[in-house]
Order: sequence, then C-alpha cells, then structure tokens
Amino acid sequence: MRAAIIGILVGIAAVIPGRSYAFNGNDWRALDESGQKGYVSGVVDTWRDVHQMQKQYGDTDKRYTQVYLQANDCVTSELTYNQLHAIVEKWMQDRPDAWNVAMSSIVWFAIYANCHK
Repeated sequence: MRAAIIGILVGIAAVIPGRSYAFNGNDWRALDESGQKGYVSGVVDTWRDVHQMQKQYGDTDKRYTQVYLQANDCVTSELTYNQLHAIVEKWMQDRPDAWNVAMSSIVWFAIYANCHK
C-alpha cells in the first residue's frame, strides 16, 4: 500500500508544471558583497576545473570547452577575486538591461569583455 501511495505522489508530481530557475543578475545584486564575491570566485574556479579536466582526460568536444578556456585564459594568477568581482560589478552597472540573464553567463561576458578591450 505504501508503495502505491508513493507511486501516485510521484506520478502527480511529474505532471504538475514546475518553474525552472536560474540564478540571475537580479539575484546576484541582492546578495551582500561577500556573497557576490563568493559566487564570482566559484564560477571562475569552475572554469579552472574544466581546464584541468580537459588537460587530464582529453577534450571530447572542443566547442564546449573552448568557451570556458577563452575566459579562463583571461584570468591570470595576477587577478585577485576582488578584482574579478569589480570587473563583474562594473559590467553589471553598465548594463541594467542584462540583470535578468543567468549570472554564470554574466560573469563570462564581463571577464571576456574585460580581457578583449
């Protein structure tokens, strides 16, 4: 009986429309500075992880990893997390129309644009 109830609940949950959600620029702006810096550093650290995995395991789809590597190449060891945060913050201030975009994309756009000035 318990399995039947769980099965019914799972079935109902599968047909109830849900809202997908991506953390966007508006959400990032609502964080305190520490939270904002933590988010930016997490995104950048992920790029570095992708780069390391590509080197270790080989690149199965260059189109995918090249997107990360283009921005990762801009982030040198000389740039601090505070500087990266400032770059993203400035990009956001200049583009309030982009605040509804996924924040991980905004970080990429900001750092890539800064690198290719």
